[in-house]
Amino acid sequence: MYNILILTNDVEPFRELETLLKEEFFHVTTIILNGDDIKKYNNLGDYDLVCTNLFFPNGIHVKILNELTMMTRCPILSFYNDLTNEEILKILQSGATSHLRFNHPPKLVVAKIKSILRMMHKVYKHHHEKIFAGPITIDLDNREIINNGLMSPITNVEYKILRVLVENKDQTVTKDLLIHRVWDDDGSATDNALGIHITRLRKKLMCHNTYSLIETVWGVGYRLNLKQCQEDYQKLEYALN
Repeated sequence: MYNILILTNDVEPFRELETLLKEEFFHVTTIILNGDDIKKYNNLGDYDLVCTNLFFPNGIHVKILNELTMMTRCPILSFYNDLTNEEILKILQSGATSHLRFNHPPKLVVAKIKSILRMMHKVYKHHHEKIFAGPITIDLDNREIINNGLMSPITNVEYKILRVLVENKDQTVTKDLLIHRVWDDDGSATDNALGIHITRLRKKLMCHNTYSLIETVWGVGYRLNLKQCQEDYQKLEYALN
């Protein structure tokens, strides 16, 4: 059974769609969001698909969508009526998977949702996002690090940092880029806050108890050096054999 989240500031347009989804034996949860902080919802990663029609002044809905994509890896379907092409483009660029109008027949929307979930199931069945480096396994799907058989959970902020570093593995990532991607330019984010989380991650990513996978590039940022750890691990195995 799939878990569907309806995230909206107006639940009425979703009434018929919600009924049809439940008839298809989907588990449907509705959260009414009135511009409040989405970060207070800690279980958004548990859903298989999100339907939303958030639209607030001053671009708050764009910020919410951006944060939502960092908190969950599932598809996000945005539902709106009478938006300009420019507004739709901003919503898609903020992380929405697809844009639908409320005047689409609900049965066709349900069929689209089922089609997306079937495809996602095939993808997840054959792809589990793990990164290996010597004795270390970074399991982003399960949000954990396994180092020499010891498992350490990854916090939400650590997950965001790791995702950026993994996307740019063996390359330097600037502090500014990390702060932008992890905190979405939140004014409370500082180099010091980033450094605290990096320090905690480093302890979980110690390679051979001698150095961490996360390197500091002084004056610039950080780099996830998977290559060095893997090469050292292979040399160690060769010496032992």
